[in-house]
Amino acid sequence: EAALDADRFSRTIGFWRAAEAELAALDSETRQILEWYAEGVNNYVAARPRRFGAEFNLLRVQPAPWTPADTLGYAKVTAWGLSLNWDTELTRLRLHHHSGAIPASELEPSYPESNPVVLEGVGSEELMRLQQTAGLVLNQYETLKPWLGVVANGQGSNGWVLAPKASLNRRPLLCNDPHLGVQIPGVWYEVHLHAPDFAVSGVSFPGAPGVIIGHNADIAWGMTNGMVDVQDLFLERVHPEDATRFANGDGWVEAQVLEEVIQVRRGKPHVERVVITHNGPLITNILNRTDGNGKDKEGDGAALVPLSLRWTGHEPGQSLRAILQLNQARNWDDFSAALADWATPPQNVLFADDHGNIGYRLAGQVPKREQNLGVVPSPGWDEAYQWRGFISAAELPALYNPSSGKIVSANNKIVGDDYPYFLGVEFAPGWRAARAEDLLNKKERFTIRDMEEMQLDTHSNFAEALTPWLTLLNSEDPWEKAAITALRRWNYRMDPESSAALVFHYTVIELLEMIFGDKLGEAKWGYFGVGENPLFLANGFLWRAETRLLELLNEYEHSYWYTEARTGRQRSREELLQEALQSAVTKIR
Repeated sequence: EAALDADRFSRTIGFWRAAEAELAALDSETRQILEWYAEGVNNYVAARPRRFGAEFNLLRVQPAPWTPADTLGYAKVTAWGLSLNWDTELTRLRLHHHSGAIPASELEPSYPESNPVVLEGVGSEELMRLQQTAGLVLNQYETLKPWLGVVANGQGSNGWVLAPKASLNRRPLLCNDPHLGVQIPGVWYEVHLHAPDFAVSGVSFPGAPGVIIGHNADIAWGMTNGMVDVQDLFLERVHPEDATRFANGDGWVEAQVLEEVIQVRRGKPHVERVVITHNGPLITNILNRTDGNGKDKEGDGAALVPLSLRWTGHEPGQSLRAILQLNQARNWDDFSAALADWATPPQNVLFADDHGNIGYRLAGQVPKREQNLGVVPSPGWDEAYQWRGFISAAELPALYNPSSGKIVSANNKIVGDDYPYFLGVEFAPGWRAARAEDLLNKKERFTIRDMEEMQLDTHSNFAEALTPWLTLLNSEDPWEKAAITALRRWNYRMDPESSAALVFHYTVIELLEMIFGDKLGEAKWGYFGVGENPLFLANGFLWRAETRLLELLNEYEHSYWYTEARTGRQRSREELLQEALQSAVTKIR
């Protein structure tokens, strides 16, 4: 029963429905491979009766036979954890509710100026209820995360590839360390597949045939999350006389209504009513405070604003075929053809082959948007906000044998503003990518040992950019003086034994609280990248606040953001930094 809400959420999003739809759309060869894989899993289990994992023994259950749909279902759950950005759309609304007239661009350096938070065609009362709904849904989702087991998208993956001219042994070097969440069972496992005319080695997800990241005799490839926006929320307007019909253009469209039966151990089965509009499933029905028809059982009993979700993961894709073709690719053309089938989640894929070629491709289904940039919920009844298909594989960013002989990918922004399509605004700020490029520019040729040292590098470019402001401070207090001295001598490495790193982190936390926290109320946690449960990353806002913090310090000696909200006391930049350091040192002591 404790996990019921997580099951309700999963049934609402429809991971299993999406898996079944994808299974039906597979070509016969890929489906056959899936069936053989499932048969192998079941034969292994049958050969070892009652020798299951600890979770089965603790719960006293036996695993059901593995099916091809199980593989695709797990892939959908994994893709969900690496997809953006439905929850940040709600976070923006929540921030707007708490910050009032403060423009979103004041909080987000990369927020498009052409896309305001206040939606056209949405009245003030509806907007107020929408902001209330946003907070409720976010809070509910945070309580479900421990049960869902989704892969966190904010851990930060790194990858780079060097051409032979940058390698001491005159062979290309490809490095990749995808930092997915730490969980049990682990996200990755190593695998070496060998058969006639087939040999590939690397890592894969449990339940997935083939190698997701690895190499064969001819090519190697690595991946980092693309951080591309593939999720949009839509406000829905319900027909006043028929709760199953929703506005679309000048008319009304009948929704699909499903009854999902969820078995509850030692309890009665729960029947979840899932409503799927022309935009996608209504996610507001997961709230415990609704009666299943969107009516709020608490408060004034008014209807919460219905929100539906459109996600590329709901579309039948061919990502499994892409993986299997990638495993057998022999060159750049094969590599590119395989990735043309990749659906979700969008990935930055690095490439190297045994002839010395290197390259990069963004792979995946990316929506084409016109009026809707997908950064806040859009009016679901206005056809101008609908997706216009997907960007073709040929139009997605790609790079082959650049003159520099180096390609770096670390969840950072993929293309410049001249790219004709909108990819998103949730990219990492680029500190890790910049550090990788700094190291790769230090010499002309590298060894495998150099690459290993790079992957273990703890230098923080963000710390290097912000610390000079702290080293300008002075204090007569011996503890604060020692902290400032440590910062002045610091090499900006985040090593466990570094006292300067400790002082820096505590001071940044204090600065974030003094600048943003006391003005945003409880919405600050979403802005800082965490939710009600700080053990789980809530959204793509991670890194955003730190980036904005540094911009403010670099640009303004005096700012509204430096003001103490509770008292209205104005502070200069120096006073703010001094108080943050004092507070940090006090807490460390």
